[in-house]
Amino acid sequence: MKYKNGNIKTLQRYGAINLMHNITCLHNGNRLTHINNTLAYNYDVNGNMNADYRKGIDIEYNLLNLPYKISESGTVKATYKYIADGTKWSTKYVATNNYTIAIDKYRNNEIQTTRTLN
Repeated sequence: MKYKNGNIKTLQRYGAINLMHNITCLHNGNRLTHINNTLAYNYDVNGNMNADYRKGIDIEYNLLNLPYKISESGTVKATYKYIADGTKWSTKYVATNNYTIAIDKYRNNEIQTTRTLN
């Protein structure tokens, strides 16, 4: 394993006999961008990761730089709501058919989960 400024540059893992993983990481500052010369992650101007190309995930942020929508391959998977001070108010989980499967509400340091199929 080789490092530069605390970031992993290369990583090799061996099994019982053979080399199993030979990974090269490229960074833009401290932001990991490429793995084995393939674009892996993208960041917005505030430094928030807004795309994971390896998993097909997109993340959108609100004005407080808190995530409010997570999508996978163009399908919304979760949305988050916050109150003005940035405290999380609720999380809505969505299935691949765009049906809401659960809503978590955060009140008085407790999580209230509602399961639904609509």
